[in-house]
Parts: sequence; C-alpha cells; structure tokens
Amino acid sequence: MKTAIVAAVLSFILSGLSACQDENLTTFGSTLIRVHNSSAYGYEDMVVNDAAFGDLGPGENSQYQFFDTAYRYAYVRLLINGAEFILQPIDYVGETPLGSGHFTYVIDVFDLDNRQLSISMIQDN
Repeated sequence: MKTAIVAAVLSFILSGLSACQDENLTTFGSTLIRVHNSSAYGYEDMVVNDAAFGDLGPGENSQYQFFDTAYRYAYVRLLINGAEFILQPIDYVGETPLGSGHFTYVIDVFDLDNRQLSISMIQDN
C-alpha cells in the first residue's frame, strides 16, 4: 500500500515537472538563451559556448537552451557554405553574469570575406 502511494506521489511530481514550459523555468534561477540569425546567410553546425544549436536559417530563432553561466557575449562557431566562422571572446573580466531569465544572442555576419561575426544580447520579456 505504501509503495502504491509513494509511486502515485512521485508520478504526480514528475508529471508536474515535465509539464513545465521553459517560460516558467526562470523561477528556478535558470539562464535560458536562444540565438537569432540576423544575417542573410544560413548558419550550419552552430555552437555557442558549449551548447550545440545546429542549423539556423536567415531571420530564424533557435529554441532556448539552459546555460549555467552566460554573459552579454559568447564564443560562437558556425559554418556558412562550409566556411568556418569563429567569434572568440578574450575573457569575461569585469563582466557580470546574465543571471536568471530569457535572453537572445543576435548573431550577424559583420564581414563575410574575412569571416567576421558580431554578437549582441537582448533580454526577452
């Protein structure tokens, strides 16, 4: 009997957790980040810090992903037509972590010929 009650309670808790959508997860202190491709080029095999975002077409937003710690800029690696583009921050000295909330990294191609990217951050509502 006790086993059935414990199983029912655990089932209830797990179903409640799985029903949470990422919009509600900020109450748990999570940093959620998505990427917006603001260029006219398709991004392939995109990685931001250690998170794989895959492919992202022009003007598209990715899904949100969890980050333990994130700043207003990040390491970015992606391919455009097979050519590798890397945005490499030097360090985060003096930067404050973003903290809890939903954020979007807007990534654009600054100079296609020299494979240069730009990044900006927007806090989502």
